[in-house]
Amino acid sequence: MEASIGYDPSYVWRSILGTREEVRRGIKWRVGDGKDIQVWKDPWLPGASSGLVISSKPNLAVEDKTGIFAAPQCPLCQTVIPESLEHIFLRCAWTQRLWFAAPVSLRSDMIDALRPWLESLISGADPSLLQLIVMLLWAVWKQRNDVLFQNASPSIEATINMAFGVLNDWLAVQEQHEPRDTTHDEESTSDLPTWKRPAPGCFKLNIDAGWAGEHGQGYGLVIRVHEGECFFATTSFSPYRLSPLMAEAVGVRWALAEALRIDMDSVIMETDLVEVISCFVGRKCVANLETVIQDCRNLAVQFASFSIVHTKREGNRVAHALAAKASDYQNRCWWSEFPSFLNSAILADVFSVSI
Repeated sequence: MEASIGYDPSYVWRSILGTREEVRRGIKWRVGDGKDIQVWKDPWLPGASSGLVISSKPNLAVEDKTGIFAAPQCPLCQTVIPESLEHIFLRCAWTQRLWFAAPVSLRSDMIDALRPWLESLISGADPSLLQLIVMLLWAVWKQRNDVLFQNASPSIEATINMAFGVLNDWLAVQEQHEPRDTTHDEESTSDLPTWKRPAPGCFKLNIDAGWAGEHGQGYGLVIRVHEGECFFATTSFSPYRLSPLMAEAVGVRWALAEALRIDMDSVIMETDLVEVISCFVGRKCVANLETVIQDCRNLAVQFASFSIVHTKREGNRVAHALAAKASDYQNRCWWSEFPSFLNSAILADVFSVSI
């Protein structure tokens, strides 16, 4: 239907082309995969008399390289500048606020280009962090389209919540299909690592982060003295789920701030993620974790004495129990009369350091 008459056409070819307009008025596309249909020009709509789209075409330019509909100004920040993927995801003032507000604490204005940044994440980032960033990118794109095509009002909080909601649903499905590791089910409890007491005059901080409930992140902190007795315990809850690595780093930052708030002086901190310790001491830092880790360093230098060490999960069970209950207790502190669910873990630790 798009053929040209050409140079010196034959009588037959001229006759065939002479009927083209009559044929055009009576045919419609069978859609199939739709890749060859010109949406605005070809008759493809079933049921319509002409088969043509009769609504007005959006007044949008199409970006040559990406094929996206590019608005003459950014729908999110209202800057009068032709849209590009770099602007939508990195340069837009609204998007920059979103990246900083999200738990990744990302400074997108310091990223030069979108594609190399994504390639570096794919090759080197923690998989859970990569999942979160990709979901936030999708949510930004969806919010942009809702503003552009449905006159929605852009909301940073709603966009972050949408990203976490979809990510949590996806992760929940993945969990249902992960095989259970039973290799340590028969391990003797006498061989398991246990909590170790701090030196006299020091306080030991055990921190753990974990998923609390169906849609939230829980944090648990317990502070104990040389004899093993609990001095302070607290929980914190956030509706935003993070990657395990990012969550533990955020938990360490929160725990340090709590210890300073209650005037701790000499502290030893234990966490069960060795990667966080590596980042803290400067051996290696995962992409996008630098901001949180630097916050931790700035807090740590305010103590008279500070060290951070690794413990296995079995040595961190009290903090783990607190994190698991954070959705029930939200932001709660205990100085005495600790919750009953902690008693067995606390007593087990005290017993293990006494034998």
